[in-house]
Amino acid sequence: MSASRDAPDGARPTALRALLAHLAANLVAGARLARGRALSAADFHAGTGMALVMLACAWCGFALAAWLEAGAGARFWVWGFVAEAARMHLWLATLALGAWLCGAGRGLALLIVVQLAAALPVWLFCATVEIAAERLTLDLDPTWTWLYLGSAFLWYCTLLWRGLVLLAPRVTWRHGLCMTLYAALLIAMRQWLPDSPLFYSADNEAPVLDVEGIYYRQDELLDAALSALAPQTEGRTDLYFVGFGAYAEQDVFMRETLAVRDIVARRLGLSDRSVTLVNNLATVDTLALANRHNLARVLSHLGRVMDRDDDVAVLFITSHGYEDASVAVEFGALAPNDLYPEDIREGLARAGIRYSVVIVSACYSGGFVDALASPDTIVMSASARDRSSFGCDAERDWTYFGEAYFAEAMQETTDFVAAFELAAARIAAREAAEGKPASRPQIRVGENLARHLAGWQPAVQPSPSR
Repeated sequence: MSASRDAPDGARPTALRALLAHLAANLVAGARLARGRALSAADFHAGTGMALVMLACAWCGFALAAWLEAGAGARFWVWGFVAEAARMHLWLATLALGAWLCGAGRGLALLIVVQLAAALPVWLFCATVEIAAERLTLDLDPTWTWLYLGSAFLWYCTLLWRGLVLLAPRVTWRHGLCMTLYAALLIAMRQWLPDSPLFYSADNEAPVLDVEGIYYRQDELLDAALSALAPQTEGRTDLYFVGFGAYAEQDVFMRETLAVRDIVARRLGLSDRSVTLVNNLATVDTLALANRHNLARVLSHLGRVMDRDDDVAVLFITSHGYEDASVAVEFGALAPNDLYPEDIREGLARAGIRYSVVIVSACYSGGFVDALASPDTIVMSASARDRSSFGCDAERDWTYFGEAYFAEAMQETTDFVAAFELAAARIAAREAAEGKPASRPQIRVGENLARHLAGWQPAVQPSPSR
């Protein structure tokens, strides 16, 4: 009995050593394959168990690298996990299709092992290049950026080709079809899947929120902000601004909302006609929350203060966005509801506000353009409804769109449409230079509002700040 119990214990170290030896052998073979050396399928240990082990190692290695890159105080970002999981599932599905087309029963395990082992040195090389470029603050010409990205793309495609040849040495049209699908997948993932980090940096852990106290203070904070609004000017078209910084976990949205408030005060003369709603620990005692209820209250009050058939409400929203055309509204335990286009449309309608300019800086925000377009509205978004926008890192002061539109274009013109055209061109150039997929900002200009604002100028002509 004793011997039967001891045998499995003695076998465990042997099995572990064998697993580690096979893993090391696979990594060595993968490095050789990535360098163009001639190999055969026998050079890899490629059972189902090994494929699962290497997938787990790849995930752990990727998560560790993302955590280290985020730095001290890094926080897990669930939507970054969702994006990476989507990439992994699409990649595995393409490999499974390749194995099936090549007619190999155990081909999927071999393809997974070969691709992961060979991709490691490629990933390390690309990471080294990108870190060096960032540390040296290199401002590379777009041609060199595309050359680098194209070289990495071809390298990864070559790895798949070599894996398919190991799987089925007799090259047929099936190999070409697999390569075409794989190349299309890599392009599609870069073009359409959001580039969300798995971890993001945060300087301090958030303290426990006094949920009850915060909600009790909302009426007081909102009443103070609304009572400070200047009345409508008889015989003149007045603009009223509402800023909505909705995502508390990343300070960039608070910074951007406050900066936009200051810019429209200076450039459009709206210092006494603006209300700012922000979700952030730094402003929780001074500004009302950015949530649907407070926004509805603000719009309702504007409907009583404004000349409904003459004045214009300008609404700026900045946050993360989702593919269902909603904007993330987040503040930990306060648990606010996300914002949808119909919330804005219904709020404006209930308030009786006819003219409005709606500006949404978020991923997938093109859905707001389609939903809110009307003859009496100018609505613009940072991206198309199926595209990501950029610049929402926690340590930044601006998103790409907010910076291009307000910090740059609005310094040159106070025309909403002209500023959008300037900003869209600059964003496109910046994304191309950085090798990012185009976000494709959108705008829909209502003809009634365009005529109404033709020739409009701020009451006090601002001088450009540059």
